[in-house]
Amino acid sequence: MTHRVAVVGAGIAGVTCAQVLTDAGHEVVIIERNAEVGGRMRTWHVDGLQCDYGAPFFTARDANFSVVVKGWCEAGFAAQWRDRFVALDAAGVAQPVADVSRFVGTPSMDAVFSTFVSGQRVETGQAVCALAKVNGKWQLSTREYGHYTDLFDAVVLAMPPAEARELLHEASPALSVVVDRARMRPCWALMLRYPTPLELGFEAAFVNGGPLRWMANDGAKPGRDDKGVWVIHASAEWSSRHLASRPDAVTEALMSAFVAFGARFPDAAAAYLWRDAEAVIDSGPASRGYVWRDPERIGLCGDWCRSGRVEGAWLSGRSLGLAVRASLARGSA
Repeated sequence: MTHRVAVVGAGIAGVTCAQVLTDAGHEVVIIERNAEVGGRMRTWHVDGLQCDYGAPFFTARDANFSVVVKGWCEAGFAAQWRDRFVALDAAGVAQPVADVSRFVGTPSMDAVFSTFVSGQRVETGQAVCALAKVNGKWQLSTREYGHYTDLFDAVVLAMPPAEARELLHEASPALSVVVDRARMRPCWALMLRYPTPLELGFEAAFVNGGPLRWMANDGAKPGRDDKGVWVIHASAEWSSRHLASRPDAVTEALMSAFVAFGARFPDAAAAYLWRDAEAVIDSGPASRGYVWRDPERIGLCGDWCRSGRVEGAWLSGRSLGLAVRASLARGSA
Protein backbone atom coordinates (compact mmCIF):
# COMPACT_ATOMS: atom_id res chain seq x y z
CA MET A 1 0.00 0.00 0.00
CA THR A 2 1.29 3.45 -0.91
CA HIS A 3 1.49 6.07 1.83
CA ARG A 4 2.11 9.78 1.60
CA VAL A 5 5.13 11.03 3.57
CA ALA A 6 6.43 14.56 4.13
CA VAL A 7 10.16 15.04 4.65
CA VAL A 8 10.92 18.50 6.00
CA GLY A 9 14.50 19.45 5.18
CA ALA A 10 16.52 18.77 2.03
CA GLY A 11 19.97 18.15 3.47
CA ILE A 12 21.64 14.80 2.97
CA ALA A 13 19.71 13.16 5.84
CA GLY A 14 16.34 14.26 4.47
CA VAL A 15 16.96 13.33 0.85
CA THR A 16 18.45 9.96 1.85
CA CYS A 17 15.41 9.15 3.98
CA ALA A 18 13.15 10.25 1.14
CA GLN A 19 14.98 8.03 -1.33
CA VAL A 20 14.55 4.95 0.87
CA LEU A 21 10.82 5.61 1.08
CA THR A 22 10.46 6.43 -2.62
CA ASP A 23 12.23 3.19 -3.50
CA ALA A 24 9.67 1.38 -1.33
CA GLY A 25 6.86 2.81 -3.46
CA HIS A 26 5.66 5.57 -1.18
CA GLU A 27 4.67 9.07 -2.31
CA VAL A 28 7.20 11.43 -0.76
CA VAL A 29 7.32 15.22 -0.75
CA ILE A 30 10.52 16.97 0.36
CA ILE A 31 9.87 20.49 1.67
CA GLU A 32 12.84 22.84 2.06
CA ARG A 33 12.81 26.33 3.54
CA ASN A 34 15.82 27.52 1.51
CA ALA A 35 15.84 28.19 -2.21
CA GLU A 36 18.38 25.38 -2.74
CA VAL A 37 18.76 21.83 -1.47
CA GLY A 38 21.91 20.47 0.14
CA GLY A 39 22.04 21.73 3.72
CA ARG A 40 25.68 22.22 4.71
CA MET A 41 26.72 20.60 1.43
CA ARG A 42 25.50 23.64 -0.47
CA THR A 43 27.97 25.58 -2.58
CA TRP A 44 28.37 29.35 -2.41
CA HIS A 45 27.57 30.97 -5.77
CA VAL A 46 27.71 34.76 -5.29
CA ASP A 47 29.30 37.39 -7.53
CA GLY A 48 31.16 34.75 -9.50
CA LEU A 49 32.66 33.18 -6.37
CA GLN A 50 32.11 29.43 -6.06
CA CYS A 51 33.23 27.50 -3.00
CA ASP A 52 32.18 24.88 -0.47
CA TYR A 53 31.46 27.02 2.56
CA GLY A 54 29.90 24.27 4.69
CA ALA A 55 31.20 20.71 4.85
CA PRO A 56 34.67 20.86 3.25
CA PHE A 57 34.87 17.12 2.51
CA PHE A 58 33.41 13.80 3.61
CA THR A 59 34.74 10.36 4.52
CA ALA A 60 33.26 6.91 3.98
CA ARG A 61 33.92 4.44 6.79
CA ASP A 62 30.57 2.62 6.73
CA ALA A 63 30.36 -0.20 4.15
CA ASN A 64 26.97 0.90 2.80
CA PHE A 65 28.00 4.53 2.47
CA SER A 66 31.26 3.47 0.82
CA VAL A 67 29.24 1.79 -1.92
CA VAL A 68 27.25 4.99 -2.45
CA VAL A 69 30.38 7.14 -2.59
CA LYS A 70 31.98 4.73 -5.05
CA GLY A 71 28.93 5.16 -7.28
CA TRP A 72 29.20 8.95 -7.03
CA CYS A 73 32.86 8.79 -8.05
CA GLU A 74 32.19 6.46 -10.98
CA ALA A 75 29.41 8.78 -12.19
CA GLY A 76 31.68 11.83 -11.93
CA PHE A 77 29.75 13.49 -9.09
CA ALA A 78 32.57 13.06 -6.54
CA ALA A 79 36.30 12.42 -6.36
CA GLN A 80 38.93 11.70 -3.76
CA TRP A 81 40.74 14.80 -2.55
CA ARG A 82 44.46 13.98 -2.53
CA ASP A 83 46.45 17.01 -1.45
CA ARG A 84 48.75 18.29 1.27
CA PHE A 85 46.81 18.07 4.54
CA VAL A 86 48.44 19.26 7.74
CA ALA A 87 47.46 19.87 11.35
CA LEU A 88 48.71 23.05 12.97
CA ASP A 89 48.75 24.33 16.50
CA ALA A 90 48.08 27.99 17.25
CA ALA A 91 51.76 28.80 16.66
CA GLY A 92 51.76 27.17 13.24
CA VAL A 93 53.71 24.06 14.24
CA ALA A 94 52.72 21.05 12.14
CA GLN A 95 51.32 17.91 13.75
CA PRO A 96 50.53 14.46 12.24
CA VAL A 97 47.29 14.09 10.26
CA ALA A 98 45.24 10.91 10.11
CA ASP A 99 45.69 9.09 6.81
CA VAL A 100 42.09 8.67 5.65
CA SER A 101 40.40 8.95 2.27
CA ARG A 102 38.61 12.28 1.89
CA PHE A 103 36.06 12.97 -0.84
CA VAL A 104 34.43 16.05 -2.34
CA GLY A 105 31.60 16.62 -4.79
CA THR A 106 32.66 17.60 -8.32
CA PRO A 107 32.66 20.17 -9.74
CA SER A 108 31.17 21.44 -6.47
CA MET A 109 30.05 19.87 -3.22
CA ASP A 110 26.36 20.12 -4.05
CA ALA A 111 26.83 18.09 -7.25
CA VAL A 112 26.13 14.82 -5.41
CA PHE A 113 22.57 15.99 -4.76
CA SER A 114 21.68 15.64 -8.40
CA THR A 115 21.79 11.86 -7.79
CA PHE A 116 19.45 12.19 -4.79
CA VAL A 117 16.75 14.56 -5.95
CA SER A 118 16.41 13.31 -9.52
CA GLY A 119 12.83 12.13 -9.91
CA GLN A 120 11.82 13.21 -6.41
CA ARG A 121 9.21 15.83 -5.60
CA VAL A 122 11.08 18.71 -3.97
CA GLU A 123 9.45 22.00 -3.03
CA THR A 124 11.89 24.74 -2.06
CA GLY A 125 11.34 28.18 -0.56
CA GLN A 126 8.72 26.90 1.87
CA ALA A 127 9.26 27.10 5.63
CA VAL A 128 7.06 24.68 7.55
CA CYS A 129 5.77 26.56 10.61
CA ALA A 130 3.14 24.20 12.10
CA LEU A 131 2.15 20.53 12.35
CA ALA A 132 -1.27 19.27 13.36
CA LYS A 133 -3.24 16.05 13.28
CA VAL A 134 -6.39 16.10 11.12
CA ASN A 135 -8.46 12.92 10.95
CA GLY A 136 -5.48 10.83 11.98
CA LYS A 137 -3.13 12.33 9.38
CA TRP A 138 -0.56 15.11 9.50
CA GLN A 139 -1.34 18.56 8.17
CA LEU A 140 1.57 20.90 7.49
CA SER A 141 1.44 24.68 7.28
CA THR A 142 4.05 26.93 5.71
CA ARG A 143 4.73 30.60 6.29
CA GLU A 144 4.43 31.27 2.58
CA TYR A 145 1.19 29.43 1.68
CA GLY A 146 -0.63 28.44 4.86
CA HIS A 147 -2.09 24.93 5.14
CA TYR A 148 -0.50 22.41 2.82
CA THR A 149 -2.89 20.88 0.27
CA ASP A 150 -1.98 17.26 1.03
CA LEU A 151 -2.43 15.37 4.28
CA PHE A 152 0.37 12.96 5.18
CA ASP A 153 0.50 9.52 6.78
CA ALA A 154 3.93 10.22 8.26
CA VAL A 155 6.29 13.15 8.79
CA VAL A 156 10.08 13.25 8.95
CA LEU A 157 11.84 16.30 10.36
CA ALA A 158 15.34 16.34 8.87
CA MET A 159 16.48 19.65 10.30
CA PRO A 160 18.58 21.10 13.12
CA PRO A 161 17.01 20.65 16.56
CA ALA A 162 16.39 24.37 17.02
CA GLU A 163 14.16 24.41 13.93
CA ALA A 164 12.41 21.18 14.90
CA ARG A 165 11.78 22.53 18.39
CA GLU A 166 9.44 25.19 17.03
CA LEU A 167 7.22 22.51 15.49
CA LEU A 168 7.14 19.84 18.18
CA HIS A 169 6.02 21.34 21.49
CA GLU A 170 2.36 20.83 20.59
CA ALA A 171 2.64 18.28 17.78
CA SER A 172 4.75 15.72 19.68
CA PRO A 173 5.71 16.44 23.32
CA ALA A 174 7.81 13.24 23.39
CA LEU A 175 10.00 14.38 20.49
CA SER A 176 10.04 17.88 21.92
CA VAL A 177 11.97 16.51 24.91
CA VAL A 178 14.55 15.00 22.55
CA VAL A 179 15.26 18.23 20.67
CA ASP A 180 15.20 20.30 23.85
CA ARG A 181 18.26 18.43 25.13
CA ALA A 182 20.11 18.47 21.79
CA ARG A 183 22.92 20.97 21.39
CA MET A 184 24.51 22.45 18.28
CA ARG A 185 27.50 24.76 17.98
CA PRO A 186 27.94 27.54 15.41
CA CYS A 187 30.66 28.23 12.86
CA TRP A 188 31.60 31.41 11.05
CA ALA A 189 32.84 30.65 7.52
CA LEU A 190 34.97 33.08 5.52
CA MET A 191 35.25 32.82 1.72
CA LEU A 192 38.27 34.50 0.10
CA ARG A 193 39.36 35.13 -3.48
CA TYR A 194 42.95 35.85 -4.52
CA PRO A 195 43.98 37.05 -8.00
CA THR A 196 46.92 34.64 -7.96
CA PRO A 197 47.33 31.34 -6.08
CA LEU A 198 48.20 31.62 -2.40
CA GLU A 199 51.05 29.28 -1.44
CA LEU A 200 51.21 28.36 2.25
CA GLY A 201 52.87 24.96 1.97
CA PHE A 202 49.57 23.08 2.24
CA GLU A 203 46.16 22.90 0.60
CA ALA A 204 44.20 22.15 3.78
CA ALA A 205 44.94 22.53 7.47
CA PHE A 206 43.22 21.53 10.68
CA VAL A 207 44.02 24.19 13.27
CA ASN A 208 44.25 23.17 16.92
CA GLY A 209 44.21 26.43 18.82
CA GLY A 210 43.28 30.07 18.35
CA PRO A 211 40.20 31.40 16.54
CA LEU A 212 40.54 29.16 13.47
CA ARG A 213 39.84 25.45 13.15
CA TRP A 214 40.08 24.92 9.36
CA MET A 215 41.61 26.61 6.34
CA ALA A 216 41.73 25.23 2.83
CA ASN A 217 42.42 26.10 -0.78
CA ASP A 218 38.97 25.33 -2.13
CA GLY A 219 40.24 25.79 -5.67
CA ALA A 220 42.68 22.91 -5.21
CA LYS A 221 39.88 20.36 -4.93
CA PRO A 222 39.22 18.06 -7.89
CA GLY A 223 37.13 19.66 -10.63
CA ARG A 224 37.66 23.27 -9.52
CA ASP A 225 38.99 25.94 -11.86
CA ASP A 226 39.64 28.93 -9.62
CA LYS A 227 42.83 28.15 -7.69
CA GLY A 228 42.66 31.45 -5.86
CA VAL A 229 39.66 30.59 -3.66
CA TRP A 230 40.20 29.80 0.02
CA VAL A 231 37.70 28.94 2.78
CA ILE A 232 38.31 29.47 6.50
CA HIS A 233 36.22 28.16 9.37
CA ALA A 234 36.35 29.65 12.84
CA SER A 235 36.29 27.41 15.89
CA ALA A 236 32.98 26.71 17.61
CA GLU A 237 34.18 28.54 20.72
CA TRP A 238 35.15 31.67 18.81
CA SER A 239 31.97 31.57 16.73
CA SER A 240 29.84 31.25 19.86
CA ARG A 241 31.39 34.38 21.29
CA HIS A 242 30.75 36.31 18.06
CA LEU A 243 27.20 35.33 17.16
CA ALA A 244 26.09 38.97 17.15
CA SER A 245 29.13 40.31 15.30
CA ARG A 246 28.79 41.98 11.93
CA PRO A 247 30.20 40.08 8.93
CA ASP A 248 32.77 42.83 8.28
CA ALA A 249 34.03 42.61 11.86
CA VAL A 250 34.24 38.83 11.61
CA THR A 251 36.13 39.12 8.32
CA GLU A 252 38.66 41.51 9.85
CA ALA A 253 39.26 39.31 12.90
CA LEU A 254 39.57 36.03 11.02
CA MET A 255 41.78 37.55 8.33
CA SER A 256 44.19 38.71 11.02
CA ALA A 257 44.42 35.11 12.24
CA PHE A 258 44.86 33.81 8.68
CA VAL A 259 47.60 36.32 7.91
CA ALA A 260 49.46 35.09 10.99
CA PHE A 261 49.81 31.74 9.18
CA GLY A 262 51.48 33.44 6.20
CA ALA A 263 48.47 34.46 4.10
CA ARG A 264 47.96 37.84 2.49
CA PHE A 265 44.81 39.94 2.25
CA PRO A 266 42.43 38.93 -0.59
CA ASP A 267 40.75 40.90 -3.33
CA ALA A 268 37.30 39.85 -2.13
CA ALA A 269 35.83 38.25 0.98
CA ALA A 270 32.44 37.14 2.28
CA ALA A 271 31.43 35.81 5.70
CA TYR A 272 28.56 33.47 6.55
CA LEU A 273 27.35 32.19 9.92
CA TRP A 274 26.26 28.55 10.20
CA ARG A 275 24.27 28.67 13.43
CA ASP A 276 23.84 24.89 13.63
CA ALA A 277 27.15 23.69 12.24
CA GLU A 278 28.44 21.15 14.74
CA ALA A 279 26.53 18.59 16.75
CA VAL A 280 27.34 17.82 20.36
CA ILE A 281 26.59 14.09 20.46
CA ASP A 282 25.35 12.71 23.78
CA SER A 283 23.89 9.41 24.93
CA GLY A 284 20.24 10.45 24.64
CA PRO A 285 17.48 8.87 22.53
CA ALA A 286 18.84 10.39 19.30
CA SER A 287 22.32 8.92 19.76
CA ARG A 288 21.35 5.73 17.91
CA GLY A 289 21.11 7.82 14.76
CA TYR A 290 17.42 8.75 14.55
CA VAL A 291 14.20 8.91 16.58
CA TRP A 292 10.89 7.47 15.40
CA ARG A 293 7.55 7.72 17.21
CA ASP A 294 5.53 4.82 15.82
CA PRO A 295 2.16 5.74 17.41
CA GLU A 296 2.31 9.27 15.99
CA ARG A 297 4.23 8.40 12.82
CA ILE A 298 6.72 11.22 13.17
CA GLY A 299 10.51 11.07 13.34
CA LEU A 300 13.78 12.98 13.51
CA CYS A 301 17.03 12.51 11.63
CA GLY A 302 20.16 14.48 10.86
CA ASP A 303 23.89 14.55 11.47
CA TRP A 304 23.17 15.79 15.00
CA CYS A 305 21.68 12.36 15.75
CA ARG A 306 24.70 10.41 14.61
CA SER A 307 28.23 11.76 14.31
CA GLY A 308 28.08 15.33 13.09
CA ARG A 309 29.59 14.36 9.72
CA VAL A 310 28.19 14.00 6.19
CA GLU A 311 28.43 10.24 6.55
CA GLY A 312 26.55 10.45 9.83
CA ALA A 313 23.76 12.43 8.17
CA TRP A 314 23.46 9.81 5.41
CA LEU A 315 23.39 6.96 7.94
CA SER A 316 20.80 8.80 10.03
CA GLY A 317 18.51 9.41 7.06
CA ARG A 318 18.86 5.85 5.80
CA SER A 319 18.17 4.35 9.23
CA LEU A 320 15.07 6.46 9.75
CA GLY A 321 13.87 5.69 6.22
CA LEU A 322 14.08 1.96 6.96
CA ALA A 323 12.25 2.44 10.27
CA VAL A 324 9.45 4.45 8.63
CA ARG A 325 9.18 1.90 5.83
CA ALA A 326 8.79 -0.92 8.36
CA SER A 327 6.23 1.06 10.39
CA LEU A 328 4.11 1.82 7.34
CA ALA A 329 4.28 -1.83 6.27
CA ARG A 330 3.03 -2.96 9.69
CA GLY A 331 0.20 -0.47 9.53
CA SER A 332 -0.88 -1.85 6.17
CA ALA A 333 -0.82 -5.48 7.28
